[in-house]
Amino acid sequence: MAVRKLVKNEANDDVLVYLKDGRFACVHLVWHGHIDQQPSLYPSCEILLGLEALQKFINAT
Repeated sequence: MAVRKLVKNEANDDVLVYLKDGRFACVHLVWHGHIDQQPSLYPSCEILLGLEALQKFINAT
């Protein structure tokens, strides 16, 4: 498996995944089945380069 889902935030549709290479990614998905009203923003993905970056990301949200 290339990624492993760790947690999904029900409030904003963010999914935190663990990547096989040791990085993490926070992915903001679009669930409504059509192009988002802000297609330049969503869906989006932020790559986090390790546990320290993950902790900073969590602390900031």
